[in-house]
Amino acid sequence: MKKGTAVLFAASTAFLLGGLVGHHLAQPQPHEPTEAEAGPILQALVQAARLPIPQDQVHCEAAGPYMDEETGRLPPTRVEHVIASHLLWSLNPRAQPYSSFSCTDDPIKTCTWMFRDSHGEESWQRFLRFQYDSASRHILPASLECIDVP
Repeated sequence: MKKGTAVLFAASTAFLLGGLVGHHLAQPQPHEPTEAEAGPILQALVQAARLPIPQDQVHCEAAGPYMDEETGRLPPTRVEHVIASHLLWSLNPRAQPYSSFSCTDDPIKTCTWMFRDSHGEESWQRFLRFQYDSASRHILPASLECIDVP
Protein backbone atom coordinates (compact mmCIF):
# COMPACT_ATOMS: atom_id res chain seq x y z
CA MET A 1 0.00 0.00 0.00
CA LYS A 2 1.37 3.43 -0.90
CA LYS A 3 2.12 5.89 1.90
CA GLY A 4 -0.59 8.38 0.79
CA THR A 5 -3.21 5.63 0.58
CA ALA A 6 -2.22 4.30 4.01
CA VAL A 7 -2.54 7.77 5.54
CA LEU A 8 -5.94 8.29 3.87
CA PHE A 9 -7.08 4.84 5.08
CA ALA A 10 -5.91 5.55 8.66
CA ALA A 11 -7.60 8.97 8.67
CA SER A 12 -10.85 7.51 7.29
CA THR A 13 -10.82 4.73 9.88
CA ALA A 14 -10.17 7.20 12.72
CA PHE A 15 -13.00 9.45 11.47
CA LEU A 16 -15.43 6.52 11.23
CA LEU A 17 -14.52 5.15 14.68
CA GLY A 18 -14.68 8.63 16.19
CA GLY A 19 -18.16 9.12 14.73
CA LEU A 20 -19.36 5.78 16.06
CA VAL A 21 -17.97 6.43 19.55
CA GLY A 22 -19.38 9.96 19.55
CA HIS A 23 -22.80 8.69 18.46
CA HIS A 24 -22.77 6.07 21.23
CA LEU A 25 -21.75 8.63 23.85
CA ALA A 26 -24.45 11.06 22.66
CA GLN A 27 -27.18 8.46 23.18
CA PRO A 28 -28.89 8.54 26.58
CA GLN A 29 -27.28 5.82 28.67
CA PRO A 30 -29.50 3.92 31.12
CA HIS A 31 -28.53 3.95 34.76
CA GLU A 32 -29.94 2.52 37.96
CA PRO A 33 -32.12 5.29 39.40
CA THR A 34 -31.76 6.35 43.01
CA GLU A 35 -34.52 5.38 45.41
CA ALA A 36 -35.93 8.91 45.18
CA GLU A 37 -35.97 8.70 41.35
CA ALA A 38 -37.30 5.13 41.19
CA GLY A 39 -40.17 5.64 43.67
CA PRO A 40 -42.42 7.78 41.43
CA ILE A 41 -41.63 5.63 38.39
CA LEU A 42 -42.54 2.38 40.15
CA GLN A 43 -45.67 3.99 41.63
CA ALA A 44 -46.71 4.99 38.11
CA LEU A 45 -46.03 1.42 36.97
CA VAL A 46 -48.29 0.00 39.69
CA GLN A 47 -50.98 2.56 38.77
CA ALA A 48 -50.65 1.36 35.17
CA ALA A 49 -51.15 -2.30 36.20
CA ARG A 50 -54.42 -2.70 34.29
CA LEU A 51 -52.98 -1.29 31.06
CA PRO A 52 -52.71 -3.83 28.26
CA ILE A 53 -49.34 -4.20 26.62
CA PRO A 54 -49.79 -3.55 22.87
CA GLN A 55 -50.22 -6.96 21.27
CA ASP A 56 -47.43 -6.43 18.74
CA GLN A 57 -45.08 -5.71 21.67
CA VAL A 58 -45.88 -8.83 23.70
CA HIS A 59 -42.96 -11.23 23.40
CA CYS A 60 -43.42 -12.89 26.78
CA GLU A 61 -45.68 -15.39 28.47
CA ALA A 62 -46.53 -13.24 31.48
CA ALA A 63 -50.28 -13.80 31.13
CA GLY A 64 -49.67 -17.45 31.91
CA PRO A 65 -52.32 -20.11 31.42
CA TYR A 66 -55.11 -18.11 33.03
CA MET A 67 -58.20 -18.03 30.83
CA ASP A 68 -60.66 -15.18 30.94
CA GLU A 69 -63.73 -16.76 32.54
CA GLU A 70 -66.16 -14.65 30.50
CA THR A 71 -64.62 -15.19 27.05
CA GLY A 72 -62.82 -18.50 27.55
CA ARG A 73 -59.71 -16.99 25.91
CA LEU A 74 -56.36 -15.80 27.15
CA PRO A 75 -56.66 -12.18 28.25
CA PRO A 76 -54.51 -9.44 26.77
CA THR A 77 -51.17 -9.32 28.52
CA ARG A 78 -51.23 -6.47 31.01
CA VAL A 79 -48.64 -4.82 33.22
CA GLU A 80 -50.26 -6.59 36.19
CA HIS A 81 -49.36 -9.96 34.65
CA VAL A 82 -45.68 -9.03 34.55
CA ILE A 83 -45.82 -7.76 38.15
CA ALA A 84 -47.59 -10.96 39.27
CA SER A 85 -45.10 -13.17 37.42
CA HIS A 86 -42.27 -11.38 39.26
CA LEU A 87 -43.97 -11.91 42.63
CA LEU A 88 -44.61 -15.60 41.91
CA TRP A 89 -41.02 -16.08 40.76
CA SER A 90 -39.61 -14.30 43.82
CA LEU A 91 -41.58 -16.59 46.16
CA ASN A 92 -40.11 -19.75 44.61
CA PRO A 93 -37.63 -21.14 47.17
CA ARG A 94 -35.58 -22.76 44.35
CA ALA A 95 -35.21 -19.49 42.46
CA GLN A 96 -31.77 -17.99 42.03
CA PRO A 97 -33.09 -14.49 41.58
CA TYR A 98 -31.57 -11.47 39.98
CA SER A 99 -33.39 -8.32 39.00
CA SER A 100 -32.45 -4.88 37.80
CA PHE A 101 -34.15 -1.60 37.01
CA SER A 102 -32.63 1.12 34.85
CA CYS A 103 -33.79 4.28 33.09
CA THR A 104 -32.37 6.94 30.84
CA ASP A 105 -32.08 10.46 32.23
CA ASP A 106 -34.40 12.15 29.73
CA PRO A 107 -37.65 13.99 30.60
CA ILE A 108 -39.34 11.04 28.84
CA LYS A 109 -37.37 8.22 30.44
CA THR A 110 -36.99 4.83 28.79
CA CYS A 111 -36.97 2.28 31.62
CA THR A 112 -36.26 -1.43 31.68
CA TRP A 113 -37.18 -3.77 34.51
CA MET A 114 -35.48 -7.14 34.16
CA PHE A 115 -35.62 -10.25 36.27
CA ARG A 116 -34.02 -13.61 35.60
CA ASP A 117 -33.50 -17.03 37.02
CA SER A 118 -30.89 -19.67 36.38
CA HIS A 119 -30.84 -23.39 37.20
CA GLY A 120 -27.65 -24.91 35.85
CA GLU A 121 -27.96 -24.85 32.08
CA GLU A 122 -31.55 -23.61 32.17
CA SER A 123 -32.12 -19.91 32.51
CA TRP A 124 -34.56 -17.24 31.41
CA GLN A 125 -34.98 -13.49 31.56
CA ARG A 126 -38.09 -11.31 31.40
CA PHE A 127 -37.95 -7.63 30.47
CA LEU A 128 -40.61 -4.98 30.80
CA ARG A 129 -39.62 -1.89 28.85
CA PHE A 130 -41.63 1.32 29.00
CA GLN A 131 -41.43 5.08 28.83
CA TYR A 132 -42.17 7.31 31.80
CA ASP A 133 -43.10 10.97 31.37
CA SER A 134 -41.44 12.83 34.24
CA ALA A 135 -43.69 15.89 33.80
CA SER A 136 -47.03 14.05 33.97
CA ARG A 137 -45.67 11.19 36.14
CA HIS A 138 -47.37 8.60 33.92
CA ILE A 139 -46.34 5.57 31.92
CA LEU A 140 -46.87 6.00 28.18
CA PRO A 141 -49.17 3.05 27.29
CA ALA A 142 -47.98 2.67 23.69
CA SER A 143 -44.40 2.22 24.91
CA LEU A 144 -45.07 -0.92 26.98
CA GLU A 145 -43.15 -3.98 25.80
CA CYS A 146 -42.63 -7.37 27.42
CA ILE A 147 -39.85 -9.71 26.27
CA ASP A 148 -38.85 -13.20 27.41
CA VAL A 149 -35.40 -14.52 26.62
CA PRO A 150 -34.98 -18.24 27.14
